[in-house]
Amino acid sequence: MPAGSARERGSAALFVAIFAPAMIFLAGLVIDGGAALEVRQRAADIAEQAARAAGQECDVALLRSVSECRITSQSAAEAAAGPYLDNNGVTDWRLELFDPAAGTTNQFYGVRVTVTIEFRTTLLGIVPAYQTMTITQTGEAVAVTGL
Repeated sequence: MPAGSARERGSAALFVAIFAPAMIFLAGLVIDGGAALEVRQRAADIAEQAARAAGQECDVALLRSVSECRITSQSAAEAAAGPYLDNNGVTDWRLELFDPAAGTTNQFYGVRVTVTIEFRTTLLGIVPAYQTMTITQTGEAVAVTGL
């Protein structure tokens, strides 16, 4: 047996025992962090497309009379946004109308859609606090007329 080998016996096992959890955690950050970025982009896309669809629900009479696209029906805006929000992994969403027209009530120019998507992590899920991640994104659409 070469000199010094008895003292070094098991040092590789100790190295693996210490650094393996750290490497798994770093791999989890890379894999689950990349997945979180992809979900964030998807949530932003869904929110923007839903807002765009809802923003087209103008009151036709007001559009023809004053050439302004005002959204007067929350339910019509939600119905227009629905196909983008349903069956897309969206766990929660909120649609709000904003910028009331001067001198009018319940008539709005824009739509803001907030989307929440929750997803299960792959490697970070071994830690109970990180089994799921929640991503929230907002998209806005404002109708522009008269261009």
